[in-house]
Amino acid sequence: MQLKNNESFLNDLREYIKLETKNEKKWEQIDNIKDVRLKTRKLEEYLNNNSDLIDKIFIWKDSLLETSFSDKIEGNIEIKKINL
Repeated sequence: MQLKNNESFLNDLREYIKLETKNEKKWEQIDNIKDVRLKTRKLEEYLNNNSDLIDKIFIWKDSLLETSFSDKIEGNIEIKKINL
């Protein structure tokens, strides 16, 4: 993430995401990245609440990982997705 200035900072963004299993699998049954999804609703809310501080967002994502990220961050923020 690139902020608009050097005086601002954001919280640790890891606290705003959640990894959950799909298809009612238990964690001990997970053996593939396709068995989980990354929930990002709280992250999007946090970014929207702080959009006045953000210039660009870079997202590195495994192409097999399902996420709920909607690309609907408010403000004039450039979002670049980079698949791994």
